[in-house]
Amino acid sequence: MIVGNIIAYIFCQFVKDNSWIDVFWSLTFLTPLIYIVVIQLMNDTPIYARKIINIVLIFIWAIRLSAHIGIRHKCEDFRYAQWRKEWNEKGKCYYYTVSFLMIFILQGIASIIFQSSSMYTMILTDSNDLYWTDYLGILIWLIGFIFEAVGDA
Repeated sequence: MIVGNIIAYIFCQFVKDNSWIDVFWSLTFLTPLIYIVVIQLMNDTPIYARKIINIVLIFIWAIRLSAHIGIRHKCEDFRYAQWRKEWNEKGKCYYYTVSFLMIFILQGIASIIFQSSSMYTMILTDSNDLYWTDYLGILIWLIGFIFEAVGDA
């Protein structure tokens, strides 16, 4: 996912619009999960129901959020534009370094932290059993997803 953020950084500098990271950010939640599934399939590790539920729910959330932000994106968000102005006043080298670290790498690290429980589930699930906590998690996800989608609408 850090590699994805580096690619996003290069793209954003090319188009002079750092707010594209907001479109890419939710997608960074998918890349490590896809990587984990590929490695597990290569090692003949079973992909149990909890893993499938986990990746499907994150996929739905990530695609919806990315599409929502991408569709409404018209120009650089005022916050990023303000940072661009402030950081450029201190020189191009300062701007490129600080924007890379404070926007792109920081969001990559946040993504890793925020989805650590999901990666934990993908790596350590070793049974096809679902428990009441799985159903509770699906319910919490559904409520949160509806709230986010309605709020965005």
